Amino acid sequence: MKKFLTLFCLILLFSGIQAQVRFTRVNPQTDQITLKNFGVNAVNISDWRLCSLFDYTANLTASPVTVVSGSLNIAPGDSVTIGGWPLNNSGADLNIYLATGDFSEPAAMVDFMQWGSDGNGREPEAVSKGLWGAGQFIAGNAPYRYTGN
Repeated sequence: MKKFLTLFCLILLFSGIQAQVRFTRVNPQTDQITLKNFGVNAVNISDWRLCSLFDYTANLTASPVTVVSGSLNIAPGDSVTIGGWPLNNSGADLNIYLATGDFSEPAAMVDFMQWGSDGNGREPEAVSKGLWGAGQFIAGNAPYRYTGN
């Protein structure tokens, strides 16, 4: 029982850390993405993966992704801006995933955002995980900013 309780606590801690990294700014015109660590512990996202309109990166250190500012080891309250990965200007989704797990598994998804239109890419997985509302998208002109909770 003690081992089970310890394992359960570690899973909760690990899950809480992942859920606290969020997109705060996405600019499809410049292909720049900013992520912020809202948690209390540093989070290394270098092996995490991006997805947009079913196009995937191997990890955040793979070409053509580059660090524009900050570090992929994000300290509490800090942000990192990455660039170089082409985004659709008119309407798309953007997802960040853990290093492991299938892209169709909501458990592997850390955050989600979509702009210009609904129903893009991995919206069903984001809705299933509770990261996004079905049929919602950010309207208006880029850059798009996260202002919710």
